[in-house]
Amino acid sequence: MFITGLRVAMNHKGLEMVTSNLAKAKTTTQVVIIIFTLIILSLNGVTINWLYSFLELVQKYNLVYSLTFIVTLFTVYTGFNYLYTNKSAIYSFLKTNGSHN
Repeated sequence: MFITGLRVAMNHKGLEMVTSNLAKAKTTTQVVIIIFTLIILSLNGVTINWLYSFLELVQKYNLVYSLTFIVTLFTVYTGFNYLYTNKSAIYSFLKTNGSHN
């Protein structure tokens, strides 16, 4: 949310933040894990044998929670990377805002 808000504020001032391939990979990973989680939740209670075995495996290894934790760490890392990569644009934005106060 912070990065998105900063990006919107900077765009309003005519400044642009560069999106990296790492950030795009993070977004793809988030979407895949969300879809996986929704599928698992929707299949809960299904009695098909092979599917039941798969759901037991997911539950045994806490895959939904583990994958969510991993993508959360990935999100935090890419957020810091995003700030570091765009630090000159952010400094310009802060200087622009500071001179008007």
